[in-house]
Amino acid sequence: MSTPQELASTFLAGKLREYCVQSNVPALAGVLVWDWGVTVVTGQEGIREVGGSGPNAIEPQDRFNIGSVSKVLAAQLIGTLFDHHSDLSTFVISGGGLG
Repeated sequence: MSTPQELASTFLAGKLREYCVQSNVPALAGVLVWDWGVTVVTGQEGIREVGGSGPNAIEPQDRFNIGSVSKVLAAQLIGTLFDHHSDLSTFVISGGGLG
């Protein structure tokens, strides 16, 4: 019989593998944490370099470059505001601006 940690590890590995395929990304890493901050399991799935040679699977100690998403989120929020408040676009464009 599997322990809860083994089941969680299997679940995480399966989800990471699934998301790599769905998102067409070379690698993902994840962690499951209890509410009180205790790490349950960590996992990684994928390859270091597309088309790379030699040992290419990612390892637990590998680092990922994490990009900024703030510009994308800000653009999405502004677009949502314009979609839901048609009078807002007139206000901002006409110079009634913020500040």
